[in-house]
Amino acid sequence: MGIRFGPSGLGGKHEAIGILEHYPKMGLTACELAFTYGVYLDKKSAEEVGKKAAELNIRLSIHTNGSARNRKFWEQLAELSVRVTFGIDGLEDTHHLYRLNTNYNMVIENAKKFIAAGGYAIWAMIKFDHNQHQIAQCETLSKELGFKRFDLVDAGRDVMPVFTSDKRLSHVIGDYRGSTDFEQLFEQSNNYLNEPWATVQHEKVNREV
Repeated sequence: MGIRFGPSGLGGKHEAIGILEHYPKMGLTACELAFTYGVYLDKKSAEEVGKKAAELNIRLSIHTNGSARNRKFWEQLAELSVRVTFGIDGLEDTHHLYRLNTNYNMVIENAKKFIAAGGYAIWAMIKFDHNQHQIAQCETLSKELGFKRFDLVDAGRDVMPVFTSDKRLSHVIGDYRGSTDFEQLFEQSNNYLNEPWATVQHEKVNREV
């Protein structure tokens, strides 16, 4: 079961810890923290959430773009047995087209630090028209770097707008001709996610490496 953080979800360590405390009562033993729109836990908060998960015997996973923090932070996550899924959507020339304001080389370096410390790392790649020719290269590289798994996510995102952190349109992917009003699109997304029948249609291919 996952917890989303950012404009489309919750936020902060207190919410995370509060929800984790209910997991044993629900019979749940694993949790994934997914951060959206650049939201992430700071070093101290990550440590507290990680320790709480360990105390409750919950396997904690974090889904992140992996573009921030220092060596000690990633080593600490490894020591806490936190699984980390790094969102890496291609190689240096394509990754940034969707993961705006992230540095491919920094993400790879952070993943290497985490793996070197014994961490369980997963490479998650969203398939686009602009990066599908690199899928095999990325999977091979994931093996070479020591990732435990390579996940290819085919989520139908070949046509979409990409916004900056201050909600300005950066560029569009594919032949997108829809609205470029962030607030309007964000409201539509939230309304959809709040519908009890709403499901996200996607294909996720897990490949053990």
